[in-house]
Amino acid sequence: MLDYNTYRKDLRYYNHTLYEYSPGYVGKNFYKVLSTLGSLDKSDYCAFITIRLKGKSDSVLCNGVIAGLAFKISKFYWKNKTKHRLLPFVGSVESVERRRGSIKDHMHMIIKFQEPKRYYEPEELERQILSIASGFEEISKSDNDAVRVSIFQYADTSMELGNKIEYLCKMSSKHYEPLVFKPFTRKQIKQRVKTAL
Repeated sequence: MLDYNTYRKDLRYYNHTLYEYSPGYVGKNFYKVLSTLGSLDKSDYCAFITIRLKGKSDSVLCNGVIAGLAFKISKFYWKNKTKHRLLPFVGSVESVERRRGSIKDHMHMIIKFQEPKRYYEPEELERQILSIASGFEEISKSDNDAVRVSIFQYADTSMELGNKIEYLCKMSSKHYEPLVFKPFTRKQIKQRVKTAL
């Protein structure tokens, strides 16, 4: 079992500005992510995906992309179309201040590959995820850095998994819940929009 205290980072900077890091909330979500993804297994791989969307992206748009990615990657990996069984995943929606005080949301996601229909090399998984993500209308085709993917073992043999999970949770606080454990319902989306206004 990974220990959050090994990975916590109480000082983080965004655009040369220190923002408040809430280790209690980050740690709680760190263990929620581990529980959602399941027990560690060296034979399983996972992908850490970062996506910047074009235009005025917000949490609702990011949620839609997270939901679409979870479904399409699961369909590719398991070779069956299902709305009821997805690969274990957790998404995260982050708000970052851009120029002139504008806020733009982007997303991160960890998805765990297990029970394959056939074996895939990590490089092939990376190529497929890039191909799937690049097909979304919300992603700029002219931005070569809009989608970033890294594949690594779902194990505690290095610091990578713990660091990625901590990074996914880093904006967790009393006032903000970045994590998406399953796609929002229409009611939840309406509530998030109402709260944002």
